[in-house]
Amino acid sequence: MTKELAQAEESKLRLPKFLRLSWNQQLSLWPYIFLIIPMAYFLFVRFVPTLSTINMSLRDWSLLMPEKEWVGFANYVRMFEDPKLIKAATNTATIVLIMVPLQIIVALTISVLLVRIPKGRGIYRLIYFIPFMTIAPVVGKVWKYILAVQRGPINLVLQELGLEQQPFLTSPDQALYLLIGVIVWSGIGFSTVILVAGIIQIPATYYEAARIDGANGWQLFRHITLPLINPALVFVTIITTLRALREFTIPYVITPGSAIGGPLNSLLTLMIQVYVTGFRKMKMGYASAITVCMLVIMMTISLVQLRIMRRRIEY
Repeated sequence: MTKELAQAEESKLRLPKFLRLSWNQQLSLWPYIFLIIPMAYFLFVRFVPTLSTINMSLRDWSLLMPEKEWVGFANYVRMFEDPKLIKAATNTATIVLIMVPLQIIVALTISVLLVRIPKGRGIYRLIYFIPFMTIAPVVGKVWKYILAVQRGPINLVLQELGLEQQPFLTSPDQALYLLIGVIVWSGIGFSTVILVAGIIQIPATYYEAARIDGANGWQLFRHITLPLINPALVFVTIITTLRALREFTIPYVITPGSAIGGPLNSLLTLMIQVYVTGFRKMKMGYASAITVCMLVIMMTISLVQLRIMRRRIEY
């Protein structure tokens, strides 16, 4: 018996260390094992390329030259002297400042109305969600056709009504605001679905108690609905802001003609400028510097929004 126990202990020692652990110990280690895969993805697909981009931004990195000369912060200093980049940054800031509040206000209004519909709510949610499901190149192409100066449906209707036709996307004064409208139209469905889900989670007893106390519709929305959907509002605000900062496909596709950026660069965004600088002019170092600055801006804005909007509501 003693010999058998000794052989069992000896065979156990030959097993891998992991298998020598008890069943409970092995179970406690499995979460860490499964976390290795997403951690590896984060390191090699996110973190390593970010470090590579920072390294490129500190060099005179051109796809046409084998030498990658170290220039330090010269690419970052150059950004403040680049009029085209300043124009792209101004356009992007305008898109963010107008698009984000406009999309949230419209989506919140639609959400409140949808919740009040007793039947067919899912159909209406699907209708509003369809533009978001449509891929961006298709959205850009469709609206480019609708807003065309020649043979565009809107201008044809204006012509039939005896009104003056509009230049739309060929006008430096109209193009950017029309672009904002198209972006809001394409993203309103996503924000609406998230906010509707947040409103539905609010217990009906809160509204019933407030009505007994004499609260009107605005007071119900102001003191119950709005505070309790704050987590959904924070999420929608951050996602919408990041989308506005990274907007590329729709302004690129919707631009009339072959000139990138539209009339007088009125449709030029930071992402388009990164593309032009890196892949048209082959200046990857300068494009990387712009990208790093955009990353810092997006992280800062997200953290500030979280700080301002994240608060606990208890009833």
